[in-house]
Amino acid sequence: MYLTMYRLTSLLFLFVCSHCFSQNCSSFVLRTKTDVIQEMICPELMVEDLKALYAELKSTHPDLYRNVDVKQLDSAYFVAISKATQPKRLIEFTLIINDFLSEIKDSHTFLNFKELFYFQRSKRHYLPFDLYTVDGKKTITRSGLNKLPIGAELLSINGKSLLFYDSLVYRLTPQESFVVEARKEMADLMLANLVNLYHPAKRNEYCWTLDSDTLRKTIEGEKFSRFTDDTGTGHHSPEINFERIGQQALLTISTFSARSVNQFKHKLDDVFEALKSNPAQNLIIDLRNNTGGYILLQEYLMSFLNVSNERYAANYVYKRSKNDRFEQLGKWQLWRFKKTAEKFYPNGAIAQEFDFYRSPEGTVDTVLNDVKLHNRNNLLYEGPCTVLINGMSMSAAVNFTAWFQQSSRGTVLGTTAMGTNAGTFANPITVFLKNTSLPVMISTMKINPVWNETEPEKAVKPKANHVILLKDIKASKDALLDQLLAH
Repeated sequence: MYLTMYRLTSLLFLFVCSHCFSQNCSSFVLRTKTDVIQEMICPELMVEDLKALYAELKSTHPDLYRNVDVKQLDSAYFVAISKATQPKRLIEFTLIINDFLSEIKDSHTFLNFKELFYFQRSKRHYLPFDLYTVDGKKTITRSGLNKLPIGAELLSINGKSLLFYDSLVYRLTPQESFVVEARKEMADLMLANLVNLYHPAKRNEYCWTLDSDTLRKTIEGEKFSRFTDDTGTGHHSPEINFERIGQQALLTISTFSARSVNQFKHKLDDVFEALKSNPAQNLIIDLRNNTGGYILLQEYLMSFLNVSNERYAANYVYKRSKNDRFEQLGKWQLWRFKKTAEKFYPNGAIAQEFDFYRSPEGTVDTVLNDVKLHNRNNLLYEGPCTVLINGMSMSAAVNFTAWFQQSSRGTVLGTTAMGTNAGTFANPITVFLKNTSLPVMISTMKINPVWNETEPEKAVKPKANHVILLKDIKASKDALLDQLLAH
């Protein structure tokens, strides 16, 4: 609509010309066969996938133009199309897609490049480690197999400078609204994954500097299939961990995406029963690296801290489409939803959702979810409380922290989270692109807290930004937590 006939003709010319020279590209993509770093993909596959992706975005996303106008997004789309008119490697096409999607500024609508690990998975090796920028240097903060020195500055892999990967990883990292600080921190934490993606061989040469000495060493990774997560152990971190440290209590919640909702709730019940029988001087809730999950579990945690006994109201923005949450329900779940909605109709949020379910495709509607926060045993912790966040704290973790701050419930420490006080996007659906088999997430819901509707949007930030020091990394210290526990 904003494209001139000249520009359309130019794009068509580019596409036709590129097709003439694309004999050396692959006209199909197989996850078991395609080399995502080396193999060239034919333009027509990528262009068709981009067209299909944009159509899915327009039909599925509930608030597509919240952070970008129509003209800007259309322009970004045509830039993506023009880049795809030449053969590209799959990693390059992933960059093109994420450059386009980043205009939306929705952390739930993007292509996670870690999905590329599943191409040629059986041949792939992996060396788990983490990097963080300290004094402008990419510093090794963790080595899952203890093969890299903690505190060293990583310089290169197989002679290729780390600067190359650093120049790409930011483009492969999602962003929520205008929160750039969190995106930069997340890019650091994803950098090691990008290094592994480019170097799938069992043995790779790593070069680093430690205490003024520069060393090179060939290091063996493990079969990628061994790793079920990023811990380097092949095991998931516990969803909830509770421990007493002196007079303080530490509650670490690694995710709200519980494998069992009931077990998650029972664990929280046990935690706050323990705090009731043996109060702590301070409760520390660690949500660092918590990328979110179920809203109802976020609300369940809130119920234990809701000293003002306030309700929690949020507007849920939906768009009726083949990808919305109701279309994803199984037959039994859909039957139960209909029966429950009919029982309470026309009262409550479920009645509003039922009206939305019966609306035509393309309908955008807002459903008010106004809940009384409660837990099974009516437990309430009224003591001092501190929440820890960082750039990997997202979605439900951000919504919880925003409520915690708005309620003046305690202190927030750490670094800026990936989100704002204006709520987050949610419930992403995964759309597999037909030709390249790339799985792209698209939000199907936007959560807008009612209490924030009259306030300006602002990033969810700590009271003071925590700076990680090299000496603490070398000592394997969690300095932020240590400082808290020392008081």
